[in-house]
Amino acid sequence: MPLLGADVDDAPRVLTFDAPSLTVVAEVARRAGRIRLHGQLTVPQRVCLEIRHADGVRTVLTDDLGRFAAADLPPGLIGFVAYTASGLREATHWMAV
Repeated sequence: MPLLGADVDDAPRVLTFDAPSLTVVAEVARRAGRIRLHGQLTVPQRVCLEIRHADGVRTVLTDDLGRFAAADLPPGLIGFVAYTASGLREATHWMAV
């Protein structure tokens, strides 16, 4: 049994972040107190994806299938903002990770 307050890695979980015309599905894993994301847009496309978190913003590019990954993020609230090739900006809700 872990000690109270000990830093314990969580089992990965899958979260869904919705925007008006875009959905991000992400597997979230915690290791050594930091967050790792592996995700995909439900509609495959290349976008510039901002991952907004407590320490700021991490920007990643999705591949042709809409997949992305990011590591070493702080725990807490995260949200996504996607910028499509056509100039559309889509923001998801925030969720605790």
